[in-house]
Amino acid sequence: MNNQLMCSSTSDALKLVNNQVKITFPTTQVFRNYFAGSFARNAGTLTLGTMIAQGIGIAVTPILSRIFTPEDYGLLALFSAVTAITATLVTLSYPIRIMLPDHNNDADKIVVLSLVLSFGIGILLLFMVMITPVGLIELIGLGKINSWLPIAVMAGTATAVIGIITYWLNRHAQYKKMASLRVVQAVINACLGLLMGLLFIDDGLLYAQTIC
Repeated sequence: MNNQLMCSSTSDALKLVNNQVKITFPTTQVFRNYFAGSFARNAGTLTLGTMIAQGIGIAVTPILSRIFTPEDYGLLALFSAVTAITATLVTLSYPIRIMLPDHNNDADKIVVLSLVLSFGIGILLLFMVMITPVGLIELIGLGKINSWLPIAVMAGTATAVIGIITYWLNRHAQYKKMASLRVVQAVINACLGLLMGLLFIDDGLLYAQTIC
């Protein structure tokens, strides 16, 4: 009698375990399907594009560091800082709102507004830079790239436009194009940097950064 009760208890326990497995299995399958779907593919595409772009930059750095001097890299850092600040100022951070609207028509209006602001404020900044006294430019620590400041402002405006395009592509789930854009920029920058260095062109890094 006791043996029968023990067998019955064991059987009930096994059924309970099986039922729990059956209950949890669909949840596990949902997660597998989720990560095997578009989310994983999109994340993988962007990650791959970023890795390739960064890999190209890392690969050419030892060569460029033997061609250009630390002073050249210092000028590039100043130029890149001005470019980045300009890219933020000219758009007034409107591009980040491209992702928010529920309808594409509203998002397209934000894209147009961002482009208008980019070119309008960019032209205004360019004019201000051109009429700023050299003494004031040197006072704020930008005297070494004084002749490059107008170009830096234009490069910052172009960077802002690329950022707007990137947000628009992100909204429309064009992740392959986003990844391709990053790779193309990295390839152009690396090739131009090498070319300018091999031709011994002064401020070659700045030319490469501007064109890229």
